[in-house]
Amino acid sequence: MPRPRRTPSAFIALFFVLVVSCQASILTTLWSLATQKPAATHNPEVRGDIVEPADPVGRRVAIIGAGAAGSSSAYYLRRYLTESALLRNESVDITVFDGKPYIGGRSITVNAYDDPSVPIELGASIFVKINYNLYNATKELGLEFDSRDIADMDDAEELGVYNGKEMLLTLTQNWKAIPKIIWRYGPFSPRRAQQLVESVVGKFLNIYQEPVFPFDDLSHAVEELGLLDATGNTGEQYLGSNGISGKYVTEIIQASTRVNYGQNIGLIHGLETLVCQSTSGAVSIKGGNWQIFAGMLGASDAQTRLSTIATDISRTPSGKWKLDSHAVDAPASQRNTDIFTDVIVAGPWQYANLTVSPKLHKTPDPIPYAPVYVTLFASPLKLDPARFGLSENTPVPKYVLTTLTPAEQADDSITQGTDTTAVGSVGFFSVSIVATPTRPNPIGSGTRTEYIYKVFSPAHFSDEKIREMLGIGEELWGAVSWVKRHTWNAYPYEYPRVTFDDVKLETGLWYTGAMESFVSTMETNSLMGRNVANLVVQGWEREKEREKEREKEREKEKEEAARKVEEEKQQEKGKAEREKEEEQNEIEKEETKIVEEMGEILGDEL
Repeated sequence: MPRPRRTPSAFIALFFVLVVSCQASILTTLWSLATQKPAATHNPEVRGDIVEPADPVGRRVAIIGAGAAGSSSAYYLRRYLTESALLRNESVDITVFDGKPYIGGRSITVNAYDDPSVPIELGASIFVKINYNLYNATKELGLEFDSRDIADMDDAEELGVYNGKEMLLTLTQNWKAIPKIIWRYGPFSPRRAQQLVESVVGKFLNIYQEPVFPFDDLSHAVEELGLLDATGNTGEQYLGSNGISGKYVTEIIQASTRVNYGQNIGLIHGLETLVCQSTSGAVSIKGGNWQIFAGMLGASDAQTRLSTIATDISRTPSGKWKLDSHAVDAPASQRNTDIFTDVIVAGPWQYANLTVSPKLHKTPDPIPYAPVYVTLFASPLKLDPARFGLSENTPVPKYVLTTLTPAEQADDSITQGTDTTAVGSVGFFSVSIVATPTRPNPIGSGTRTEYIYKVFSPAHFSDEKIREMLGIGEELWGAVSWVKRHTWNAYPYEYPRVTFDDVKLETGLWYTGAMESFVSTMETNSLMGRNVANLVVQGWEREKEREKEREKEREKEKEEAARKVEEEKQQEKGKAEREKEEEQNEIEKEETKIVEEMGEILGDEL
């Protein structure tokens, strides 16, 4: 679907939502939420006496992973089955395994102050209207979009870009931003960048429809989309080859790749660089985005086995897959064994820790992930202007993205780095206000407004650094009322590449993780889940068609056999009639001969 052109002011609006998100590629490996209430869950009874199960009569699908890809696999698998004239009346069981005790994968919501009325997205925070799977699923599942706005902060600007030494740019979401943009970057780079974003996103959107979708070869699909040049070069190279360079790239565009993926434009590939700019129409779900995936699993009628690890899969003599699993808190010896017709590995292969027998012809590549440290803290204090190079009476913008200094930008070890030095002297990727709740005043009567801040950094963000941001030299009682920290392998290092892992690993064994090195977002992982579901159903439909053809052949063979039997019967009948006729003729000849002989005898006597 073509995207409408934007005016320069609309283009600036792209950046106002960037820092609100935790980036769209987080895959969680830790931490459950006690307050989260997922859809139907099932913790199987484990047992020590293992009996090899018989092959199931109907079709059964195992999905390993209850995040965006796994939940979408189940959701769309059930939908495609319902829509299939050949399969809609067949019974298909779907079982989803996940070692974590919650649904949603990278999408996690925490309750600030342990108060359910103040939910904060810890992980994937936003999706946009052109994210067709998530946007449409939200409506189909009857979920509500979150319309919360950050409370007014006096005259604070909306967005700032900071390099650790000075606030390079501050912008508001109105016409006043236009002169600032033109003055600092000129009229050409912003416009060229937006045109490139629209061109590349337009190509990418073809992945949702035929002839590209569904695809069993992602490398071929990327080539068919015309995006190999974008994935095969760094963001810096790709932008430069399209006439976009200078401060606009190192300040605005790089600030977005850092907040979304923790990577500079000298490392991240060109396609992911541009995906970071396509944030028009950003939305989230009231109460937490994880509800999309819980809703998908509920609608799929899947059996969900949380806190359960799938350990081994092996091919059975009948061509199905035997899958061993056990509860997280149970020894491996106390395992369950199930038989499935298809298995979908819906997450990075190296985190699945599966033993496969027989060995795969080609094992998926390990996906290198960047660690991210998320720090949430609440305070009645605003950020200290001096810490951000601003004058005392200038409020710090609500959303602060960061970039490198000119000296750091000239250092390839920083711009192409994967360690903590890549963040530069600024020390963090972003800080933003994500909520402004009214809370009881702990140091007096009544209530007070507090600001909940979210910081992304490549290393632990200490209490000292929090106090430094707030401009307090030592701990002041009540200055920080709540802190929540979490560390995880957040997003893949999106190195330039032109080939991607297989979607179909073996007959009946599927892999969604190939998408991670192409574009890593909630939406693209959901898309890959949908893609695999489509391929599975198409494969079953072909089997059904072959069964029908074989049945037709069998009917033909029966008809042919019956025809031959009837033909043989007719031949035998004809033969018998001829033999009888010949026998009768012989009798008649004998009778005639006797008559003649009797006549001759009588004649002689006369």
